[in-house]
Amino acid sequence: MSTCAICLDTLKSPVALPCGHVYCHTCISEAIKATAGPSSPITCCPTCREPVSIVTPNPLLVPSHLRPYILPPFRRLYLNAPPLDPSSSSSSSSTSADEVERITARLHMENAILRQSCHAWRARANAHVAAHVGLSTLARLAQDQARILRDERDELARKYDALKRKLSDVDR
Repeated sequence: MSTCAICLDTLKSPVALPCGHVYCHTCISEAIKATAGPSSPITCCPTCREPVSIVTPNPLLVPSHLRPYILPPFRRLYLNAPPLDPSSSSSSSSTSADEVERITARLHMENAILRQSCHAWRARANAHVAAHVGLSTLARLAQDQARILRDERDELARKYDALKRKLSDVDR
């Protein structure tokens, strides 16, 4: 069975950080409280020091098609490996070890796939932000240009009225 890198004991209610490191839920919660404090929105993984956001966005502010991709700061893992029984024969314990190794390899593969997916979504989000910024800049420029044209129109209308009055005064 896997062990927690913080308490060095068998994992109890394991959770995985986005970087892929797995800890006991209570151990990582206590480590976050001890290092970052409850008011800090960002902390680091105890193993690789990769920044981990511990703030979950409000799902009501996220578009409905993106809500399934919002995860809490860490994700619960359920390892379905059978517990190792010391009284069992050596062949069954090697089978259990092989099964644990296979599950661990599968978790690493799933983690790599999730990272690729996150990178793809991050790239899409960055493209969306760039497009949004470009469009809002264009809208602001259009509004400024419309204001300039409106001011020119008003100025020309004033000059036209002034010339009309001069012409009517000259005709009299």
